[in-house]
Amino acid sequence: MITYPIATDEHYGWRAGTTESGEQVILSTYQDLYFDSEGKFLRLDFHCDWMDHSPAHRIAFEERSKRLLAAKAPVRIQEFEASETAFLRRIPRSYESRMDDPKISDMDKDFIDRWVDQGDFEFQFNDNYWMKADGTVGSS
Repeated sequence: MITYPIATDEHYGWRAGTTESGEQVILSTYQDLYFDSEGKFLRLDFHCDWMDHSPAHRIAFEERSKRLLAAKAPVRIQEFEASETAFLRRIPRSYESRMDDPKISDMDKDFIDRWVDQGDFEFQFNDNYWMKADGTVGSS
């Protein structure tokens, strides 16, 4: 099974790593994603509404990070879809529907071919991110 790296990105508000029990996690103020050691999705935990920016939620995130992250390091996860706000796709959702269209433009074909060749992927986690093959954000 193909896995994709996700590195911690403080700018976008998430931390990646492993727990004492070996689960891989991606934590944010609003929601946390859990994966097994092979990168298979296990669960999604919500903590608050993503529009609620109260300091208490940031404090809770810091405490949760300290409690859960045994090691802060990139995780490697498989494609998954937990909700509209949490998924990983090999091909961006906006292009997936065009792939089978016989009238797809050469520009779209070239984009998809380049995307696949580079190992990029789409990661939705509180917001939408087009990720580079090294697990860092290419654009949001």
